[in-house]
Amino acid sequence: MSSLGFTGIAAGDVYPARFVKKTANDWEFAQAGANEPIFGISQIGTNKAPIPDVTSDKAAEAGQSCRIHKEGERCLLQLGGTVAAGDRLKADTDGKGVAIATSGTTPQRYGAIALQGGSANEFIEVEVQIGVESPA
Repeated sequence: MSSLGFTGIAAGDVYPARFVKKTANDWEFAQAGANEPIFGISQIGTNKAPIPDVTSDKAAEAGQSCRIHKEGERCLLQLGGTVAAGDRLKADTDGKGVAIATSGTTPQRYGAIALQGGSANEFIEVEVQIGVESPA
């Protein structure tokens, strides 16, 4: 996996390996919601050291820095549903990756291509590719 990327400041809670979006503030980002424009994918690690009695399931909380994987990088993404290798992935309501819709009229804002298949809550390797596609 690539070591390139961007370090920004979280506007709120951001969980590991989730799609993020850019906010209006300099260097700031937030966890993406369903079909929102995607800026990148958050780091896989949490914001706390693995010390007994100290737990965190967040990559960053408001005001904390977090690494963001950008276009062209390979990284892990947590899934919100079943996907196949080659699927274009967009954010669900929790910023997890789901396959874009292939029917309907709503433009699909994707942020990654699945390099392997997987099911809900699994972490799979993806390549960050940002774009918009109209369903069939």
